[in-house]
Parts: sequence; C-alpha cells; structure tokens
Amino acid sequence: MAFANTLSQLSYSNFKLAQLLSERDLLVNALKESEKRERARLEELTAVLDAVPAAVLLAHDPKALCITENKLSYELFHISNDVHEFKSVPESGETEEVSFSKNIADNQSAQIPLSMAATGIEVHDYEFDMVYPHGELRPFVG
Repeated sequence: MAFANTLSQLSYSNFKLAQLLSERDLLVNALKESEKRERARLEELTAVLDAVPAAVLLAHDPKALCITENKLSYELFHISNDVHEFKSVPESGETEEVSFSKNIADNQSAQIPLSMAATGIEVHDYEFDMVYPHGELRPFVG
C-alpha cells in the first residue's frame, strides 16, 4: 500500500510540474513577443526622432542624467553616440566636454534647460551658450 501511495504522490507531483513548466513557457513566449514589439517601437521612434529637423533631447529622469538624443543633436552638440551627459561650466572654466553656460563673461553656471524641463519647469526662449572643448562658443535659444 505504501508503494501505491508513493507512486500516486509522484504522479501528482509530475502532473503539477508539467503544469508549472507549461505556464512558464507561456510567460517566456509572452515576454519574447513583448520584447519584439518594444524593439520595433524603439526603431520606429528612433526613425521619427532622426527625421525631425531639430535637435531633440529626451530626459529619462528629473536630473536629466540619462538623455536620449537624435542624430542632429549629436552633430550640433559635437558629442559621440556614447556620451549622454552634459554639464555646466565648472568654476575653473575649463572643461573636457561640451558644456552650457548662461553667461560666460560673468562665469555664472547655467542650469541646463533640459534638466529644468525634466523637473516640470516650463522653459521658453531660454538663451544659453554652448561651449565646445576646442573653445568654440555658440549661442542657442531653446
């Protein structure tokens, strides 16, 4: 009798395991479909952003530490595709990367318009200078 009971329990355990594996396979397939759908949406959004005849920067967090840019912004701001961080001009005035300044003459640090917008502040007609590593300075309105 003990053998039949053990066999019954083992059979039930195998049945439950098969159910769990089937559910897992359904979830894995749903996840793969979701990833495929989201990749297609990303490619579509990238194509739209790159077709826009303006520099587009999207902040993914309130401090604008993670930024997605379109191709024109890479060219305009002289940044490579792997750089996603802008900064204000440091107190020394020297920088290794593209930086923003509200008023270079007074050496006042600027708050990056994108980080202002990312925190919910509406930004209209914001004038700032873009300072490039080789010393070039370009005025912008954004």
